[in-house]
Amino acid sequence: MIRLTVLCTMLVSFALLASGCGDRRNLEDLTISLILGLDLDDRNNMIIYESSPVFDKMAKDKEEEFGFRSTTFREAQAKFDSTVTALTVYGKTEIILVGKKLLEHKEWSKVLDHFYRDSKMSVTAVVVAVDGPVSEIIQMHPADKPRLPLFLSKLIDTASRRNLTVKTTMQELRRQMSDRGITATISEIRKRDNIEVYGAALLDGQGNYAAGLDFEDTSLLNILRKEKGDISLNIKVPAVEKNNAIFNPNQLTMAIYDPNVKVKTDYIDGRFRFVLDVRLTVRLLERLFPYDVRKETEKLERLIGEELQSRFQGIIETIQKQRIDPVGLGIYARAFRYKEWKQVQERWGEALAAADVNVTVKTKIKYMGAVK
Repeated sequence: MIRLTVLCTMLVSFALLASGCGDRRNLEDLTISLILGLDLDDRNNMIIYESSPVFDKMAKDKEEEFGFRSTTFREAQAKFDSTVTALTVYGKTEIILVGKKLLEHKEWSKVLDHFYRDSKMSVTAVVVAVDGPVSEIIQMHPADKPRLPLFLSKLIDTASRRNLTVKTTMQELRRQMSDRGITATISEIRKRDNIEVYGAALLDGQGNYAAGLDFEDTSLLNILRKEKGDISLNIKVPAVEKNNAIFNPNQLTMAIYDPNVKVKTDYIDGRFRFVLDVRLTVRLLERLFPYDVRKETEKLERLIGEELQSRFQGIIETIQKQRIDPVGLGIYARAFRYKEWKQVQERWGEALAAADVNVTVKTKIKYMGAVK
C-alpha cells in the first residue's frame, strides 16, 4: 500500500512538471514587444510602431523597430507577425507612446479597444504623450544610455517620483476616461538633443489633447491632486529688487513635504464653488538674495504663499478655460453636492468653467539651511 501511494505521488508530480514545461519557449524564440507607438503621418494615416529587444548572439543591432500604416492595432499586429521571425508577445509592454497629433484627433481612443479586450495585452503599460513624431523617439538609439525601453521606463518612473510628471497606466487611463468627475492626465515627453520629460498632457472628457503643463506646473497640479512624493520648486520673490547680476537675484528654491489640501465644496446661486485650502511645510534649499530668515520668517512665508497662490490660480484658470478637470473637483461635487452634480454630469466641463474656484495657500518654513 505504501509503495502504491509513493508511486501515485511520483506519477502526479511528473504529470504536473510535464504540463508546466509543455508550453515553454526559449527567449531567443520570442519577440517581446516592450514599446508600442501610435501616431499620424502627414496625410493623417495612422502609423503603429513596435520596438523589441533582440536576443540573438549573431545580431549586431540589439533593438528592432517596425512601423506599419494600419487602421486598427489588430491589423498592425498581423503585419508585425509577418515580419519578425519569432513569436510576438505583448504581455510585457512597458510603454505606449501616443503622438500629440493623434491625441488631438477625435475618437482616437477607440484604437485602444484591443488592449482592454485581449487578456494577453498589458494594462500596466504606461501611456506617454509625445510632443513631436513618435518615430523620432522609437528609432532613437543613444550610445550612452541603456536600451530604450529600460531608459524610458526609468525616466518616467524617476520623474514621477519627483512629481515632475504623472505615471498613468492603461488601466488608470481607462478609469479616468470613464469617470465623469475627472479628466485624464498622462505624461508628456519630447526630443530635443535628448529625450526629456516635459511635464503632463491634460486630456478633455473625450480623451483629446487639451493643454500641456511644464514640469513645475505639473508639480503644483500634483499637490492639488494630493499626490505623494518629493516636490522641489523654484519661485521668484517679487519683493526683492533686481540688479545686473548674471543670475536672477530673487530666486528661491525650496522642497515641499507633507502637503495638506482640503477641498470645500458648495453650490450657491446656481453654480459650484470650491475652495482649495493648501497647507505646505517647506524647506529652503537655495536663496540668492540677502534676507534675515530668522527675524522675518513670517514675511517670507507670506511672500512664498502669495507667489504659489498666484501660480495655483493660473493652473485653475487654464483648467476652466479648457473645460477640463484633471484635479478631480467633479468627484468632490458628486460626493457633497450630488443632486446638483447629477444635473450637470454630462457637461461637467462647462459647469466647472462657470464655477467659482479659489486657492488659498499657507506655508510654514521648517528648515532654512545649515548656513546662517
